[in-house]
Order: sequence, then structure tokens, then C-alpha cells
Amino acid sequence: MTNDPTVDFPFLSSFVPRIDKNRHKLILTIFGSYSKGSTERLEKICKFLQSAGYKNAKLVKDYDFPIKENNESDEEWFESKSKFWLNNSDVLFFIFFKDADNTGVGSEFTTFTSNIDRIWRGVVFLEVKDYADSYPISAMISSKIKRFEIQARQFKIKDDEELQNKILGTLPSFMKKLLDQISIR
Repeated sequence: MTNDPTVDFPFLSSFVPRIDKNRHKLILTIFGSYSKGSTERLEKICKFLQSAGYKNAKLVKDYDFPIKENNESDEEWFESKSKFWLNNSDVLFFIFFKDADNTGVGSEFTTFTSNIDRIWRGVVFLEVKDYADSYPISAMISSKIKRFEIQARQFKIKDDEELQNKILGTLPSFMKKLLDQISIR
């Protein structure tokens, strides 16, 4: 894969000027584990995407909206933020790290799959020791990936550069599908 989308995706050549002009408008939300070591990895992915021109790439924790109510606990606020961005992001990335507590991202993914009209907007990334490994997630989640034909990509354990490039590689097709919608923002 190159950094030139017209080489990797020739059908995009007529869209490139519009994509370049509008990629900063695409709302990308990354869902993943905030357990020890994982948060830093997720933040690097955000910075990578932002440096590639996707200025609206964020982790759920980085959103200020919806605003926390006075009577709302931190847990309730994070839940409301997750639910809001599950329904209002243009593209959603669910990252399951091999040696992390993926309970939160698993719950977010399960909630995401309850809205059948948005399923095409999600991509799952699974960290594996070897590509021959089965998915390192519960059967409940892997069955949803298969049933709803959600894009799922594996990446080698601790190879964040591979993960970043795989995430970046999914974006041209989303940009093509969403270009008319995001260009009027």
C-alpha cells in the first residue's frame, strides 16, 4: 500500500481533489480499551490520523460533547458520550488489543450493532499474535462481525504502524461514500 490513494484505489482519481478538500470534515471516532498502555496507543493513532488530514479523529474521552450534567456521575457521562458518538460519527473504528481489558469497547460495539442502518460505517481491528489465530474476542462479538458482515482487519501484536496504515487504508472508500454528505458541512 502506498500513500497515494489513486495508486491503491484507481477509481478515486476523479474524487481526489474533493477528498483532499473535505477530509478534515470527516468525523472519525476510535473506540478501544483505556487500560494501562492501551490509551497511549489509541492516542498515537488519533495523532497519526490528524497528521494525515483527518482533523476530526478523536477518542470518545476527548469529546467535550455532550456536556456533563451536574447530577451525572463520570460513568454515566462516559456512557452518554459513547452512545452519542456511536450514532453521530461518520466512521467508527473498534480496536481490540490482545492483552487489554476490552470490556468497554466490546459493550460499545454491541450497542453499535443494534443500529442496523449504521453498521456499514464501522470497522473492527483485532490484534493477533499470528494471522492464523482466531479472533481474540468473545463469540458474541465475532458472531456479530460475521452476521452483519462488518469489516474486520487483523494486525500483528504491538505493530501500531501496521494498525495505523490499515486504518488509513479503509478511509478512501468511506470518503467516496460520504463525500456529498460531508462536503456541505
